[in-house]
Amino acid sequence: MTEEERPEAKEREACFAAIREIVQNISRLMDAAYQQYSRLVEQVLNGRITEEREIERIMDGLVDFGDDPRLLELYKTLCRHVYYKYPALVGEHAALFRLQFEETEDGDTDTEEVKT
Repeated sequence: MTEEERPEAKEREACFAAIREIVQNISRLMDAAYQQYSRLVEQVLNGRITEEREIERIMDGLVDFGDDPRLLELYKTLCRHVYYKYPALVGEHAALFRLQFEETEDGDTDTEEVKT
């Protein structure tokens, strides 16, 4: 029996195929999120969305995708645009973003210590 014929090899290959499919699905979801959030940010920039609560909902959603450079750029654009009207909102979100994505001095992104 060759390596390719072994049950373990077939199972491994099936796992890799499933992982590839998951990654492709995630990529499609990120593309869809970018398209939808682009429209919402454009509406804020054009003055069609002005309510603080609606802008906060958009910002909350964008923070969830802060590891995607395209969505991060949308987030920064939105923050710059609404900063003078809603400085507290932007400040809170900037702090939230830093907690979630920026590395600490030891290279860890988690600010809480894990107890074992």
